[in-house]
Amino acid sequence: MHLVRLLRMGKEALTTGELIVKRPDAKELLEIRHGSMTYEEIVNYAESMDKEIRDVLYHSSTLPKNPDIGKASNILMAAQKMVWDK
Repeated sequence: MHLVRLLRMGKEALTTGELIVKRPDAKELLEIRHGSMTYEEIVNYAESMDKEIRDVLYHSSTLPKNPDIGKASNILMAAQKMVWDK
């Protein structure tokens, strides 16, 4: 279930630039968790999604290819300050 969710979220991030945390496919993911897909089906799905993500979506995505380290550092420091200032 988690592998399927992460692959779908990766695809969404590359195509829309957004992450949907409250999953619209939650019911299907729970069904997968409870055995609606066989191991072989999950492996085939994962391999197919991985190929699409690596070969197509990564190259066509408008997301930056490298993180903004300065911006990430500033966010981390702001979060730490919020915790320490409590």
